[in-house]
Amino acid sequence: MTPNTDGTLTVLGQQFSTRQLEALMHQLAQARNQMQPPVQEEVTADMPVLVQHDADFAVAQTQTPERHVSFGLRHLGFGWIFFTFSRERAKFIGEALLQRSKG
Repeated sequence: MTPNTDGTLTVLGQQFSTRQLEALMHQLAQARNQMQPPVQEEVTADMPVLVQHDADFAVAQTQTPERHVSFGLRHLGFGWIFFTFSRERAKFIGEALLQRSKG
C-alpha cells in the first residue's frame, strides 16, 4: 500500500487520514484481543514479526499506589505502545536486557 499524494491512505475503497488510520488500528487491536486463538504467548522462529531497530522509548512511573513502571516504545508504523509493569517485573526486564546485551 502506498499513501495517496494528499497524505491519506485508501484501504478497501475507503480513504483514511493518519488520525483515522491510527484510530482504526487501535480498534483492530482491541478486536484482536477478543478473538481466538489468542496471540501466542511465546515467540517462535517461524512467526511473523515486525522489527523496529533502535526504537525511541519512554519510561514513567504511574501515579497509582503500586507505583508501577510504564515503558513505551515508538514504532514508526504503530505509534507509541506502552506497557505497565510492577517494579519487580521492570527490574527483571532490565536485567534480562543487560544479560542479553553482553552477547
